[in-house]
Amino acid sequence: MLTRRAFLVRSLSLTGAVALLAACGTPPAASPTAAPKATDAPKPAATTAPAATAAPAATQAPAAAKPSGPQVTVTFWSGVDPPVKKFLEEDLLPRFQKENPDIKVEATLLLWMEFFQKVSVAFTGGIGPEVVGSGYGQLGSMIGNKWMQPIDDALKTWTDLADFDGPALDSGKKDGKRYAVLVPGVRPFNYRKDYYKEAGYDPEKSPKDWGELRTYSKKLVKLDRDKVTRGGMEIPLKNGEQTFASFAFCNGLKNLWDEAGMPLFDSPEARETADYILKLMYEDNVVIPSDQQGVTGTAFQNGLAAQGYLQSQLYAAVEKASPGVLGVGLPPASTKQGSKQTSLVLGTFYGLGSKVKNMDAAAKLLKFLCSPDSLWTHYAQAGFQVPRKSLKDRFAKDKPYNAMVNKSMEDMQGWPIFPTFLEARQVIVTHLEAIYLKQRTPQEGFKLAAEDTKKLIK
Repeated sequence: MLTRRAFLVRSLSLTGAVALLAACGTPPAASPTAAPKATDAPKPAATTAPAATAAPAATQAPAAAKPSGPQVTVTFWSGVDPPVKKFLEEDLLPRFQKENPDIKVEATLLLWMEFFQKVSVAFTGGIGPEVVGSGYGQLGSMIGNKWMQPIDDALKTWTDLADFDGPALDSGKKDGKRYAVLVPGVRPFNYRKDYYKEAGYDPEKSPKDWGELRTYSKKLVKLDRDKVTRGGMEIPLKNGEQTFASFAFCNGLKNLWDEAGMPLFDSPEARETADYILKLMYEDNVVIPSDQQGVTGTAFQNGLAAQGYLQSQLYAAVEKASPGVLGVGLPPASTKQGSKQTSLVLGTFYGLGSKVKNMDAAAKLLKFLCSPDSLWTHYAQAGFQVPRKSLKDRFAKDKPYNAMVNKSMEDMQGWPIFPTFLEARQVIVTHLEAIYLKQRTPQEGFKLAAEDTKKLIK
């Protein structure tokens, strides 16, 4: 019989993964299976894009206006997932051009795994886009290379800035200047209501703290001898920095890095967090091996774990496969006094490239992408949150769990913006995996990761 550690190692070695560029932290979209019976092992899902909800009537394109002068061209490049590519090509960009016949948009929409390499080549060659859709992973590098410019002057013409949530405007801030507006994808705590009912738990209440989470996980896990067939809690062992941060933020860790990219994880808060996760893995035996960026989706997404942290862009896929099973709660706080229930937030940034030929036209497209109607389309078609105060009530009423998503946005934390983010992310991902496999202690792993991260700072 395999030992627990050997099982984890073997399972990880067999796991296929796509090394995405940590853009908005979006793994490949895959539809989950329907809820498995208690006596059956869940089966992997087929890879399909999340189902889109219907777009609101307000997004219908108006009749085309007549040009009032010569047409100008604006280039727009963005990293996208398939649902975003679809609605940009079929809805938003055509509607913008009908409303603005004097402006022609030349769009290049690339999947995240290829976006950064191609946009880097374009900027290096002096032909970078004028309007850019970036992720956390790319924004710091593009600002550091002076490929992006501040948008503070453009924002002065926006009369509705007070309608934005603070993080939408401030997450893309660097050295006191705003470079981009964030379309957020928050990551609250998720659970399966059907599994809660099966275990005798209230399907409308999730664990408040780490103590309750351990208790829930032990009752929700499914075992075949000592092998986990359904995890009580999903902890991705590969590409697991997002779930780790979701725990660590609730244990007092401010972030994994500071604004300069220096490591913050070589700390008591991070070590305590890792110790807690290791207890879930080895003492409680409630974790099934998974990959946050696995090509078939996450364990929770596929019904292979009862609890986890799922990006909201994948909620529609879970709901389509198993209607009514998705539960959303605030992240469980640690058992420390004063610990918070902080949610990780990532997403897509919209900003301006460093070289813009027609600033009025580029600024108009940027404003359009961040308008209430456009942001609602981002939500309705791809699951992003709507960072507009005026749309909070409408958002809360649209889905049964959206009120809790709104609440999670009251305390959320994203990554800092710094040039070496992609390299720094790979460092922590590598050392976290070694910690989880007990190849290093948390103290050893975080110390080595901090040393490697500091070498990236010049």
